[in-house]
Amino acid sequence: MRIGLAGTYRVVAGETGGWLLLSAAPDRSAYWLPQPPILPRQDALGHVLAERPVSLAGLNVSPSALSVDLCVAADWHMDWVVWRFGPRALNGP
Repeated sequence: MRIGLAGTYRVVAGETGGWLLLSAAPDRSAYWLPQPPILPRQDALGHVLAERPVSLAGLNVSPSALSVDLCVAADWHMDWVVWRFGPRALNGP
């Protein structure tokens, strides 16, 4: 699975934990990833039977995009909390 962003972003360790993805363009959103993604496996009723970390298969960084390739097995699903902060939240009104 590949997840990515178009544009020029830098990754900064957050003061409260996690990572911030900050755009070089002031009119683009920023993203906070408070923790790495996890893979929970559930039964038919949605009860979590097990959890494991996601394996990183690749990291692609260029001047025009940033993406990660993640390994997700067929019988697992991925949980990942990502906060999006629009330009006004970063730069004020």
